[in-house]
Amino acid sequence: MTMVVASHDEQLADGWADHVVLFEGGTVVLEGPSAESVIHPAWRRVLGLAGS
Repeated sequence: MTMVVASHDEQLADGWADHVVLFEGGTVVLEGPSAESVIHPAWRRVLGLAGS
């Protein structure tokens, strides 16, 4: 089964998604398995977590 969910909740994406696509300004900046994506520097930058 495939489900498409749009959310600004990074914990939801990390906990439930197998694959994520991260957009910034309508452009795909990151796509891949969630386990790899949530540790990518672009993930933190786009979600405003760069200083965390």
